[in-house]
Amino acid sequence: MLFNNLAEILADDSTSVVREDSPSDVPDRAALALKIDRAMREKAPAGWEGDETKERVVQNFLHKLMEKDRDATLAIFDIVKNQPGY
Repeated sequence: MLFNNLAEILADDSTSVVREDSPSDVPDRAALALKIDRAMREKAPAGWEGDETKERVVQNFLHKLMEKDRDATLAIFDIVKNQPGY
């Protein structure tokens, strides 16, 4: 789900996290999706959903992965918050 949504999220912003016109767009998005997945599994505190303080921790490390793009961070956060397994 992350991978499929990254193209749209990153196309809507002006960050250089993944350049949509790049020939390596798919591998770059895959690598970013894997980084997000790994960070969620390793860094997200237990019981983070619904706990404002713990949700901020998650948003902070996602923010770094999204090269400090607030809109992209919030979009990714919404996805991971609604995705089972995190």
